[in-house]
Amino acid sequence: MDDTGNKGKEGQITYYFPGKRVERSSDNSSPESEKPPAKSVKFAKSNMAELEEIWKVLNNIKENTNKLLEENKVIREQYNELQKSLEFHINKMEELATENKDLKREVKSLNEANEKRDQFCADLETAINQIDDLEQYTRKHNLEIHGIPEKTEENLAEQVITLGNALNVTIRRDDIDICHRMFTGRNTSKPRPIIVRFKSYRTKKELYGVRKSLKNQNMSHIFQGAGIVYINENLTRMRRQLFAKVWKRKKSEQWHSAWTIDGKVFMKLSLGDQPVRIYSQEDLDNI
Repeated sequence: MDDTGNKGKEGQITYYFPGKRVERSSDNSSPESEKPPAKSVKFAKSNMAELEEIWKVLNNIKENTNKLLEENKVIREQYNELQKSLEFHINKMEELATENKDLKREVKSLNEANEKRDQFCADLETAINQIDDLEQYTRKHNLEIHGIPEKTEENLAEQVITLGNALNVTIRRDDIDICHRMFTGRNTSKPRPIIVRFKSYRTKKELYGVRKSLKNQNMSHIFQGAGIVYINENLTRMRRQLFAKVWKRKKSEQWHSAWTIDGKVFMKLSLGDQPVRIYSQEDLDNI
């Protein structure tokens, strides 16, 4: 549109819109030289302000549209970046999911291994306890006698018989199967204990039953150079260690008593209490 219009009637402005040129002249002009007249639109001056406002609005719309297009371009770029980031994190999540599955399999395998290990440990503990029970059973007829001084060419069986006589227990030579000094593996001034195996459980039980008579007695009038003599059961290593711990607690916490019967460990907190059997360290810790 040519915005330089010609003034026509008063109060009007004519705008010319060019078209295809066709010349029209006098009668003697040829048709080829004719041009079409320019189209014109006439506007009243009263509408000019509105047109100018519309033109400004259109320009603003164009500018805003361009801005929106630029912003849309930025948003699209950001979207593309977010899309890439999303794809990256999806891939990471898939990798983590795969790793999680692998870890679950490993944890399951470890749990199964732990269960097998726990079962193995339980079976092993059961087997150890069974072996210990069997070993203690083989010692059922044995007693240990502590405090009798050592002599060269000593007759240990006679000393056991003498101890029985002092405690009013009749022991014959035929009642004794084996009798010898125990190897302690320690250099000590104390005499090595005597271990005696009786042929009958009755004789062993009878002598062990009067052991309390030896408490706080000086036996030097029976055995030259002796002091306190005491009798213990011949315990396995496990039971010996357990009883030593029980005895230590008895001393430190002033329990009434602690003893063994046929390798079984018992204790009483006070005189009127029922005996409590101690099977393990756990039992001792729970008291």
